[in-house]
Order: sequence, then C-alpha cells, then structure tokens
Amino acid sequence: TKKLPNDIQLKVKGTYGTYNQADGIVSLSAPIGEMFKVGVAGARLTRDGFGENLNLGIENYNKALWAGRGTIEFESPDTRLFIRLTGDYTHDTSSPRNGHRLIPGLQSGAPVLADVFDTRAGLANPKQDIKAGGLSMTANAELSDHLTLRSTSAWRKDKSYTPIDFDSLPAVDVDVPAIYENEQTSQEFQLLYASEKLNGLVGYYYLGAKAATGFGVLLSTTLPGFDAYTAGDVRTETSSIYGDFTYDFTPQFSLSVG
Repeated sequence: TKKLPNDIQLKVKGTYGTYNQADGIVSLSAPIGEMFKVGVAGARLTRDGFGENLNLGIENYNKALWAGRGTIEFESPDTRLFIRLTGDYTHDTSSPRNGHRLIPGLQSGAPVLADVFDTRAGLANPKQDIKAGGLSMTANAELSDHLTLRSTSAWRKDKSYTPIDFDSLPAVDVDVPAIYENEQTSQEFQLLYASEKLNGLVGYYYLGAKAATGFGVLLSTTLPGFDAYTAGDVRTETSSIYGDFTYDFTPQFSLSVG
C-alpha cells in the first residue's frame, strides 16, 4: 500500500452496474503535526444474485460486504525512520453459493433447472457469515548510509459459518454445516547492506498459526438421524534464517551467493 499523502485528501468512489451492483468506497487521510499521518477507509459492496435458491427463497451468487481500514504513519524529520500501523476488518454476509445439478435426481426425479445459477439447496443452518481482520506494522530504519533495518509484524484472524449443500436439493443428503477458524502471527526482520560493489541482506522469518475446523455431514435421507462429525485442529510453527548477497566485480560480471 502506498504511503499516505502529505496533505488532507478525501476520496469518494461509487459504482452502479447490472444486477443492481452498488459499490461505495470512501477514504480520508490527513497529517497530524509534522511527523504523523492518519488515514481511514470504508467500503460497502453489494450486488443482487445471478440466480435464486428456489427452495429457501434467497439469492444465489449475490454480494453483501462491509470493509474498513485504518492507518497511522510516523516519519522522522530526517526521513530515516518510517513506521506504519494498519488495521483492517471485513464482514461478508453474502448468501452461500450453492451449486447447480447437472443430472436429474435419481431417487427424487428432481429435474435439471433451466438457469445454471439457480439451485434447490435446502441447508439453511448455519447462516452464512464470514468475519476477518488483522493488524500489521512495518518499520524501516536507515542505521547508516550502508545499513537499513526492516521489520514486518502481522496478526490475522478469521471465522466463517457456512452451509454447504452438496446435493443441491431440499433433501438432507450430504449437507455440511461448517465452521472454520484461522489465526496467525508472523514476524520478519531484515538487515540490508548497500554499497557500490556489495549489496544484499540477511533476514529472519517466523510464523505461528492455528486452524480449527468443525463440520457435520448430514445423511438423514439415507438413514434418519444419521450423520458424521469431523473436527480438526492444526497448529503450525515455523521459522527461517536467510541471506543473499551480490558482489559486482565489473559492470558486466557479478557473483551472487545466498
């Protein structure tokens, strides 16, 4: 993302299109004193569905989304130190994207729908709801004419409730009410060296993440009350140290080692 401007700026963008697409984006940024800048932005993105859920009476392939972001920047008077802190949040309440059957129902005889964007999916629980957000901080410090230290820190989290109806019919047959949760933290440091002949960097990267999933597979059409529940809890922790340097012997010949 580009740096915030040096003056006060207000931007408003609106879009209207087919299927009643209506998008609005507003952003405002301003300097606070000599060394700080702040910026905020918000968006509302909507569109009617390309098709319909003929069973539940809701739209299929529609869009309903809120999003926001806030930014604070600090830069020293000599411009040798720059820090940015950013937070963002998204809330998506669009209807689930249920599928289109390509063959008639072998047991029910349900015909193939004429519109490929229509569905007869019957799973309505849980209600589709996706929330995601995060924080990040970047810092760039020029320690000398040759050395620069960079740091990138980030945290993200999301949670999704989604009904997945694999048979796309009112029957409770391979219906999957699902919940997904993810959270991760990452940190990277880089020390960069720049001179007339030797240029390169050394760095360290860390990632810690966890993903939790819970979903049922409902098969009540096959056998009343029959279902299978699956839960997963995955933890990831990884880190690395890296380096890469290039030495220019001549304008035409150089050696890179990493």
